[in-house]
Amino acid sequence: MALVKIRQILEGNCKDQKVTVRGWVYRKREGKALIFLLIRDSTGVIQSTIKKDSPCWNDAQKLTIESSLILEGTPREDTRAPGGFEIGAEILEIVGLAETFPISKDKSEEFIRDMRHLWLRSRKMNLVMKVRAETLKAAREYFEQQKYTEVSPPMFISAAVEGGSTLFGLKYFEQDLYLHKAANSTSKYSSTH
Repeated sequence: MALVKIRQILEGNCKDQKVTVRGWVYRKREGKALIFLLIRDSTGVIQSTIKKDSPCWNDAQKLTIESSLILEGTPREDTRAPGGFEIGAEILEIVGLAETFPISKDKSEEFIRDMRHLWLRSRKMNLVMKVRAETLKAAREYFEQQKYTEVSPPMFISAAVEGGSTLFGLKYFEQDLYLHKAANSTSKYSSTH
């Protein structure tokens, strides 16, 4: 079976073909005879339905939010499903079960700030990151067209932070500073002409 990205299914490229998708459980809703899973990968979110008489039922019951899985089935159009398509699960393989996802219970701003690494998985934050990535890509393309060179200089910071092994203390105009050599430090552009 062909391994496909969810975007390909949502674009209508895989109708009535058996496919395999890999992703994470984004949402789960259980009924007495049906389990609805929203599965996400880096390209989108699609619904999958598992019936009680399916061989996938027991594994689907075990799944928790953010569990990783491999799902095989046949996509079909369904206007009730988010994105207009759903996959009827035929084979479900659990790759990794996640612990109970804490953000589904407490969504206070304070809690979300403490669980930033989980909040970044939300659809809203995911879209924000995609917009930011496109903006940075456009800026890079512009500077490349202008014959600038991107450089990533080390940063001066005024206080030691977590992971102090990447810091080097120094005096700078009579002030104690630290040279931080982070791999993701702010990029600068320099003209080559």
